[in-house]
Amino acid sequence: MKWGVKALVIALMVVGAPTLQANTFSRVEGLDLSQLDTHMSRHSRMFSAFHAAPFGIGIDVSYADEEALEEIKTFIAQDDAWDVEAVTGRHPFELVRDYSGPSGIGLRGGGAVPGTAFRYMTLKREGASDTELEIARRDVVRAIETLHVVTVITGEPGRVARGVQRLEPENPDDPPLPFGDRREPLPLADEEGRPLPLVKNNGAPRADNSGGLLPEGHWSWEDSCSKDQLIGWLMAMVTLYDAARDDPDIDQALVRRMEDDARAIGAMLREKQTFTTILGDEEEYDLIIMDADGRPTYHHDLNPFILEGLYFPQGKQQFNTFNLFMAVGALRALLHVSGCPELEEFFYDELMERRGYLEMMAGTRGTGIDYLFVNEETNFSNVNMIAIALFLAIYTESDPQVLAVLRQHMEERFWNVPDTRQSARNLKQPYFMALYTAMTERGTDLEVVAEAANLLMEWPLAPYLATERINCDEEEIEAGICLAIDGETTLELSPAPGRGGHVVALAPLPPRIRPASNFDARSDPFRVNGGDGGQRMMPGGDLLAAYWLLRYLEPLAPGDAAGSPFVRAREPHEPQPADESPRDVIQDVAEEQDSDDFDALKPPDEISPDAFPGDDSDQRSASGGCQAAGASSNLPWLFLVILLLLLRRVGQTDPGSPREPLSTHIRQ
Repeated sequence: MKWGVKALVIALMVVGAPTLQANTFSRVEGLDLSQLDTHMSRHSRMFSAFHAAPFGIGIDVSYADEEALEEIKTFIAQDDAWDVEAVTGRHPFELVRDYSGPSGIGLRGGGAVPGTAFRYMTLKREGASDTELEIARRDVVRAIETLHVVTVITGEPGRVARGVQRLEPENPDDPPLPFGDRREPLPLADEEGRPLPLVKNNGAPRADNSGGLLPEGHWSWEDSCSKDQLIGWLMAMVTLYDAARDDPDIDQALVRRMEDDARAIGAMLREKQTFTTILGDEEEYDLIIMDADGRPTYHHDLNPFILEGLYFPQGKQQFNTFNLFMAVGALRALLHVSGCPELEEFFYDELMERRGYLEMMAGTRGTGIDYLFVNEETNFSNVNMIAIALFLAIYTESDPQVLAVLRQHMEERFWNVPDTRQSARNLKQPYFMALYTAMTERGTDLEVVAEAANLLMEWPLAPYLATERINCDEEEIEAGICLAIDGETTLELSPAPGRGGHVVALAPLPPRIRPASNFDARSDPFRVNGGDGGQRMMPGGDLLAAYWLLRYLEPLAPGDAAGSPFVRAREPHEPQPADESPRDVIQDVAEEQDSDDFDALKPPDEISPDAFPGDDSDQRSASGGCQAAGASSNLPWLFLVILLLLLRRVGQTDPGSPREPLSTHIRQ
């Protein structure tokens, strides 16, 4: 905070003025702060009381019937009680028909957790009532507990569930949990010890594998945690860690347990697995997401020399820019939480220096293949993933050299890319606006904050219904222009279809007419028609995260930047071999967890691609040392030819293969 703002705060305190809420919203001229706070605080209650009711992570839910919907609205309309039953006479589980299953909640649920974490931190700073703080703190603790379930339920330290599902309510006196998606769990292996399914897929239902660390019969999970799910869980971990650390009202054993879990995940990512390169040679790759069945997950690659099942010789000219920044964000998050010296050395000495990741990020070494923005074909889930990865890397970083490179990429290749209307700045997504405000060192852009506030006010929240929105009929689509359902907005349509063949406009739609999404920041804001028109209520977790983060952040002058209150300074030391291998770290955590089951999986000394048929063959999607192995030749032409072939398959489906198009997987 600059001295001018500090002086103003001190002066107001001296004269006995009311407490100044020094947040970014409070500096926006003409903003009705009370109206915004009421709008978003009501949805916070909706989120806490219904969407996060099963286990503290927000998921979408269907209301039971029209009468139940009216009772839900009655609960939301009052601003005093957080107890649904006290207002309506019915438990939340009696007002809903079913909750969504575990698939995909790592990104959608984990990516929304900053709303829970920053809400608590904001209310603490603002001096909220004991009752309000107790509720916010309860939500933080419940989310922390579930985040641990995500790691412990797999039975292998460092392995992470794609998603989890509670089978029994926390309170045995509560009504049964209304989960409609309860699939029969698949064993990790068959009677002959072969991993199941024989062809690895993008998520199979699994029974609790924690070896008794969780209450029997209370949880199930889905495996094959992909990089989007992992980055969502790490977003949750970092922000919950900041919310809980050194808080006298939160058990610090929960914080230490998070540190152990982060340490084990970091060790897993440092393990090396053997794959066959595009040249037919075998090389060892780290930054591979491994699963509890001993195989890499389906979308397992964070290594920048892997492009969706294609393994390129390491250390050469071409690399995958998307994976580069995803890996940096993931590792920096794990380092922030764990404080692990071995992970710090791996991140700075091995990756940034010896492998040249810092120069690769800066664009001064090699040729990065950047497929983030592809005009109308842009996959906005990718944009969301990179937004989270950049936030995790920048918000927790202390090294000025690394920060400068990260911020340059963020500003120029994510936030405001020249001649790219799909750039994050143009998308009318408050989530990106809030993350940008927390990442930039250009100070607080009040125009961005004002736009985010106005957009949040436009979203039809509390409850956020999945109403079908058809803005353009067939005749209007043929004409290339239509009048939207609000009767005011004229939409000029793009002659090119969006990803998946959807009709898209040339400008993002206002939230009031935009098709609803269970995580808006990962959906196409240009899409004109959509929504299932059923009884689904969306969590709006990314919108809450945007609101509470912007309310938490203090206004900053140019040259100032936000950052985690627990940023770890880089420890000065000479690069040296790590004392512990990643497998040693995982074994240490297993012993701390006191479970024999954690010792069951030991990677083979040599792993060939044949061991992972799901990662190198057609199918449907639904360590010690760290030095990268060298390659025998430099093949820029081959890399580019393969990339072009992949990109040409965008939106195409091979009817002879049960696997989705390669281009789909490249950008997921």
